[in-house]
Amino acid sequence: MEFSIPIVLLIFSFYLLYICSESIIDNGSLVANKYKLSPIVIGVTIVAVGTSLPELLVSIYSIIFLDISQASSMIIGNILGSNIANISLVLGFCGLFYKIIFVDKILNNLLFIFILGVYVIFCLYNNITINYLHGIALIAIFCIYLYYLIKNNKLAQDSLNNESFSLFRVSAKIFISILGLSVATKLAVDSAVDIADAFGLDELTISLSVVAVGTSLPELFASFSALKKKKYSMLIGNIIGSNIINIVFVLGISSLFVDIDIINSNKNLFYLYLTFILSHLLLIFSYLYNKVLYRFYGFILLLLYLFFLYQLFLIRASI
Repeated sequence: MEFSIPIVLLIFSFYLLYICSESIIDNGSLVANKYKLSPIVIGVTIVAVGTSLPELLVSIYSIIFLDISQASSMIIGNILGSNIANISLVLGFCGLFYKIIFVDKILNNLLFIFILGVYVIFCLYNNITINYLHGIALIAIFCIYLYYLIKNNKLAQDSLNNESFSLFRVSAKIFISILGLSVATKLAVDSAVDIADAFGLDELTISLSVVAVGTSLPELFASFSALKKKKYSMLIGNIIGSNIINIVFVLGISSLFVDIDIINSNKNLFYLYLTFILSHLLLIFSYLYNKVLYRFYGFILLLLYLFFLYQLFLIRASI
């Protein structure tokens, strides 16, 4: 019985995260269309920011209410766990049902998120503390990337959505949705920590698995919805944008307020490193040689994610 309440609250928090993120995406897209942003830009900015807000709020909440060690584990686990889930789980699941076509020239973006992830892994592997200097550099990179992205991706005039709407009403919906995300985030973190304590798991394990999957649900639903409508640019932009924002923005903001350091991470996080690198290389390979993510690749990505979860809990159980 003591397990049931945190589990129910965690499931409810995930549902609330999904509802609020969808509201931000839908209303944010209206504003983006009004200001002539292309589908890939909308995916990388409005949709990605909306689906990455749970990760940001989890990090902020962890900084405020958890001790430094717990916060570091929750932040790193949530960010890298979400990035792995976005590629292996979200794209893998979508690719299992639909053939995903790479309609844009996104190689630079794929290499960018891969390099960013390798940078974080390098810091963890060498026990380098990610502090405010890293945070300033990451946020600067984010601003530069966003500037060039918007500058080089203009929306054609004849493809604009001329639907009229009340800017005040849309802004109010976005604001209320952000408040809802805040409540859902508090429930998610508190419930996850309670579950970790109840089952003898540490914050890093629970954040890499349960919290990461929960905060990746908005990406999953948004991506699947975009795929059914054959909006491939929106789909890829969502995944790429979310992974970029998770590192350069979420980790950047977090490291301004707390030194992020995980002790003895080399052995414990080996399968995290391996899964991150293999999943991103598979995506890059699919783009270079096929320009399509076939169902076989989607199946491999899902297997890779299940292997990661198995090894994660296997290692933790043996510690």
